[in-house]
Amino acid sequence: MRKTVEEIVREILSHKTTAVPTPTPTTSETTSGEISDEELKKRIEEALEEKTVLEVSLPSSAPQAQQVTAVASQAQAPAVSEDFEKLRREVEELREIIEKRFDEWARRQGLEKVRLIVFKIPTEYMGSKTVYEETPEGIVEKKILRIDPSKARSLRKKFYDVLHRNAYKIYDMWALRSDADLDEINKVAEEINRTFGVERSVTIVDTYMPRDYVVNALKEYINERKMRYKEVEDKLTKIETAREKRELTRELEELEREINALEQELKKLEKTEITLRL
Repeated sequence: MRKTVEEIVREILSHKTTAVPTPTPTTSETTSGEISDEELKKRIEEALEEKTVLEVSLPSSAPQAQQVTAVASQAQAPAVSEDFEKLRREVEELREIIEKRFDEWARRQGLEKVRLIVFKIPTEYMGSKTVYEETPEGIVEKKILRIDPSKARSLRKKFYDVLHRNAYKIYDMWALRSDADLDEINKVAEEINRTFGVERSVTIVDTYMPRDYVVNALKEYINERKMRYKEVEDKLTKIETAREKRELTRELEELEREINALEQELKKLEKTEITLRL
């Protein structure tokens, strides 16, 4: 959803005291050609002033003023709209600069930006009903399911397969890899919603964690996946049916691709750490 000017400006206001922690340069631009903190602050203030001016220039909504300003409003509307669009672009650019500054500052503090995946998958017991029946042997509890359990389990597996192709575990949390395909995650989430008749979304939460914590968690997860690879490899030597061999061979191939991608992700994190030390 496209954010309004007010929402964007509010975000800038909430970040402008913390997102630019570096010392203020004496010139309007840094030696690298990037905008300085002093110039950034000035542009924010000018954008806020421009927003106030534009709001004041809009015609009053009071009944007695509507008739008087009707003709003037028609002529004024295109100009005001154009000014608001110009302000929106300026604010968007300022927000991008602030986010970049904050990200650079966080990295220098030993923090890493992590995109966590927040989700809740329905189970086959959603909407189910429990009934009790008396039998000679005692009371029997039965579950009447609304969702086909085999379909539900198949979809759960499909969702976690997609996660393995696009994310990694930080202990009990799932984090997106840098090469993640969000469309693939969204498609399986939509399929789950259609099947269960619910409206649940997969939310991506951007947060910052200590880099060494993320690196250590990723190393542990890579070892877990390697252990799984070894288990499947050993199991493959004991299987005789062609169908099971095909399934295990396919799993080995997927695990190999996943492990390679995870190791590339780890290299990027470690490279960042080495670069920041220099």
